[in-house]
Amino acid sequence: MKALQFDRFGSPDVIELRDVPQPDPGPGQIRVAVRACGLTPADWHVVDGLLAAHLPPLPRGLGLEVAGTVDALGEGVTGVQVGDRVFGPAAFDGPTAGAAEYALMPAWARVPEGVTAEQAAALPMAAETAWRALGDLGVQPGELLLVHGAGTTVGEAAVRFALHRGIRVVATAGPTRAAALEEIGAQVTAYGEGMAERVGALARGPVDRALDASPAGGAGSTAPTSPVRPAARYRP
Repeated sequence: MKALQFDRFGSPDVIELRDVPQPDPGPGQIRVAVRACGLTPADWHVVDGLLAAHLPPLPRGLGLEVAGTVDALGEGVTGVQVGDRVFGPAAFDGPTAGAAEYALMPAWARVPEGVTAEQAAALPMAAETAWRALGDLGVQPGELLLVHGAGTTVGEAAVRFALHRGIRVVATAGPTRAAALEEIGAQVTAYGEGMAERVGALARGPVDRALDASPAGGAGSTAPTSPVRPAARYRP
């Protein structure tokens, strides 16, 4: 099969498309025919040598998240069958990962109807980050959560998870995602001058927890000053 690999650390220039053996799924794993692969900043850090001592020897693959069609099942796998559309993290303990014609997956979920492979492949890392962030914050149903940078993938995932849990959400976002966030139930205000005052007006009182999902250096990278307990702030 074709796969992206690198055999030395450095810039993306070290990545090459190669012919490599097709991997076989181990116990508890599935193999998918990859339809889309999400490349994240974590991939570029790994290519640059991050966690080099804790990962398999070179050559190595990249691509931490994938969406595809189940092609083979490892020993002990149940609840999924060949031909199912799934997405999730790609196995990263071999010479290839998700950026390949076929990839192994240790965990997965079905791709919902109406979601494209490209959309699904962009979800795993962002959705897990948002899920863990809400857990670390300890936000509870009925509390008020401020999500700053809610137009990012992590931010919007956090908004959706929070609303699903019965948490009231005030969000800051740009015009691209504001309407969609309001449609699902968040109270949204724009970035820029007066943002803190607008957040306060929407909150109508103290904010219980705050998640800063804005990209560093982006338009919303400075979190609004708001009546939030310091221990309840979180930036993934």
